[in-house]
Formats: sequence, C-alpha cells, structure tokens
Amino acid sequence: MRYLFHVHRTVPSWRLVIRDDTGMPAETSADQWRFTRSRTAEDTNPDVVREVDERGWSLFRLGGDFTDVAADVARRSGG
Repeated sequence: MRYLFHVHRTVPSWRLVIRDDTGMPAETSADQWRFTRSRTAEDTNPDVVREVDERGWSLFRLGGDFTDVAADVARRSGG
C-alpha cells in the first residue's frame, strides 16, 4: 500500500494525502490537486498514516507560525 501526496493547485500550502487504494474524498475533486509523490507507510509520518487509515485522507497546511499554534491552543482550551 502506498500513500499519495498532492498539492492544491490554487493554494499550494495545502497538502492532501490519500492511499493508493482509495479515490479522492467526496469533498474535493482530483482536478483541484497536483500529485507530487508516492510513499510507503514506513516513509510517511505515522500521524499521517493513522489519519489516512482512519478517515481515508489527511489534509494539512504548510507555512503556519507560532501565532497559529497559540490560536489553536486557545480554541481547544476554550479561551
């Protein structure tokens, strides 16, 4: 089994990972993404592998900064 990495065509800071035995998630379409690479589970971050195996996909964004972390912490802690 391989994990397929894609970059969003319009907003390239977004990444999508799916398995090679599944299609694109229903919430998006293949024409919005550019395939970049294929990796084995051993060569993929374990958190990404777990999320793809559980949800069918992993979606994340590059380019955050520490204010983004602080905002997420505040949201999760209710304040």
